[in-house]
Amino acid sequence: MNLKMLFSSFFFAACALCFLSICTFAQETKTTVRRSASFRGDSYAYKLTDQDFANTPSWNQDEGEPPLSVSRAIKVARENLSRFVKNAETWKMRIVTLQSLGEDKWYYRIIFSCSGVACREEGDRAFTAIVKMDGTLIEPKKVTIEN
Repeated sequence: MNLKMLFSSFFFAACALCFLSICTFAQETKTTVRRSASFRGDSYAYKLTDQDFANTPSWNQDEGEPPLSVSRAIKVARENLSRFVKNAETWKMRIVTLQSLGEDKWYYRIIFSCSGVACREEGDRAFTAIVKMDGTLIEPKKVTIEN
């Protein structure tokens, strides 16, 4: 093997190794969180990625209150609830959790439930809303679950 071929082989091997390490680094730094919920026999998927949160306010829990208050997040979720359920005014907010996506990006997971006469026609009686720190709702995607 001559020197030129040896150098070319070494160069291409080094380039391939560099490319693989860059791809691996990019994959390791990308955060993806998947959530799911079911309602009225339908399943909904929530996919949260770093890109979804790129333009949302960051929050460090050691620096005071989050950029979006709990009450404002609940209001956003409630305003959108009627898009997904019947008789939204009868639904009660039951659970609010503040969850992180990566180091400094956060969101609220808000679960509503319905009970009583107004909800008898509904199958499942819980619905999950996810609200980002900029006050926008993550739109749930209806999915088909195969048995």
